[in-house]
Amino acid sequence: MAAAAAKAAVVLPRPVTFVTGNAKKLEEVKAIIGNSIPFKSLKLDLPELQGEPEDISKEKARLAALQVHKLLAFSNLQIYYLN
Repeated sequence: MAAAAAKAAVVLPRPVTFVTGNAKKLEEVKAIIGNSIPFKSLKLDLPELQGEPEDISKEKARLAALQVHKLLAFSNLQIYYLN
């Protein structure tokens, strides 16, 4: 019964690939989002870029797509905790 409830909570049928070399980032995202979106992790060697967050995200997404040869959803996300 609990397995059925957990499966019903899943929004997407296939996992979203989360590109990061930092396992803690994925854990934080899962803690915030919960089990509604299944994730799988993919570690790629991407450069640490400098600049505006939007520009960095676009360039890292482009570089990641070149390495894996498919379309990716990518976020160069920063997680903030507000009290």
